Amino acid sequence: MFNTKTLFILGAGASAPYDYPIGKDLIHNIIEDMEDYIFIPKYRSDNAPPYWNENDKVNNVLYDFNECIQSFENIAPFVDENEQHHYHQHHENGTFQIYCKTINQTNRSHNFFFKTQIKQVDTFAQLKNALEILDPVSIDAFLRDNPSYARAGKMMILYSLLKREDPVKFNINQSDDNWYSLLLNDLVSECADSPNKLRENKVKFITFNYDVSLDYYLQSRLKKIENFVKNDDKSESPADSFLNALDIEHVYGYLYSLVNTDQYGKYIDISEDNKLPNIRISWVGSATQQSSSPSLTPLKLIQNFKRFIFSFDQYNNIKTMYDERNNPTERDQMIVKHKDAIQWAEEIIFIGFGFDRDNLNMLGIPDTLSEYTQMLPGKTIRYLNYKGMMTSLSFEFEEIQKERHAALNSNSRKDKSKTINIIQSTADKIINAYQNDFKKFLFK
Repeated sequence: MFNTKTLFILGAGASAPYDYPIGKDLIHNIIEDMEDYIFIPKYRSDNAPPYWNENDKVNNVLYDFNECIQSFENIAPFVDENEQHHYHQHHENGTFQIYCKTINQTNRSHNFFFKTQIKQVDTFAQLKNALEILDPVSIDAFLRDNPSYARAGKMMILYSLLKREDPVKFNINQSDDNWYSLLLNDLVSECADSPNKLRENKVKFITFNYDVSLDYYLQSRLKKIENFVKNDDKSESPADSFLNALDIEHVYGYLYSLVNTDQYGKYIDISEDNKLPNIRISWVGSATQQSSSPSLTPLKLIQNFKRFIFSFDQYNNIKTMYDERNNPTERDQMIVKHKDAIQWAEEIIFIGFGFDRDNLNMLGIPDTLSEYTQMLPGKTIRYLNYKGMMTSLSFEFEEIQKERHAALNSNSRKDKSKTINIIQSTADKIINAYQNDFKKFLFK
């Protein structure tokens, strides 16, 4: 278990072993995912002419996102509960009626939708074009500098990450870099004879990732370990006690608040090899003339739509650097909280972290050598420098250590509360860094 106060600071690379994209890969995924088909409202309003006709695709018509918002808001509370048989295709040309019991069935703008690609909606077409032209280093940097794309950008971050959210990735033989399993082992070690000791782990997490993979993993695995779910006196189980007190801070927000583990993977991509059952529907004609021609339900299309509507409904969960900059009170409170966590910690472990200055600022980490030597005495910093590629970073950490060492006399150098200890790992995998460079072997 973690007997020493330990703070993990996680960047995008920490989630990469579980097939989450990082940096430009996420941008490429977002651009690619805008090729997906979804449903959008067939009518602008109850009195407007049809929103769609057969020439739209030929003429490369872009649909007005603002005209879709009301229908999306109306259907958002009910889409998740809908099953395949609630989607009825009216014509071969792609018009569908989506049945929701609580929606007034006489209001056509709530019910009738047609199939189109995300990139055919104007706001997303503009986002796609801007990403392709500007070629930004990350979606975060792009939204920081281009705030007018905030809503579409946040929606596509959610959409793309939810599409790749797969609970199977944490199982055996699914990832050759499953470092979460090593973390879990360290949390539960020394607790076998006294399961309630689990709560005594001195560990906190600050993550710059939107995904909730760590939250999910710890919740789902701890609640499967017999020792930690026993509840003889009807009080909180050791697992629940630990999880309720666990501090995982998502600096820029999260995809959703993980209330229960069933949520994870709910919007995963559906492909043909998912082996989901084929549900048949009928095309629906007029009241007097119905076709009985069977057609396979477009399961992938329905899943895309559910994922899109969830992203539409929850996009404000994501906080960009622009948001933080324009809400100084909230930003300052967050920085104080992060600085307090750093001051609390005796060990700070950076995993998958790129040491971007914007992110360092959010942690309250200084930018001068003298300030580092004042902030870090008594701490051990362990960081993963993937394959030793960040040479400048390695040099700067050495400078911090040397500067502090030079400022101390020979007696003070023996006092751990005054020295700064830097441990670099140049491993090519997180598990190798964790096992060989970050783990303590002989001392607690």
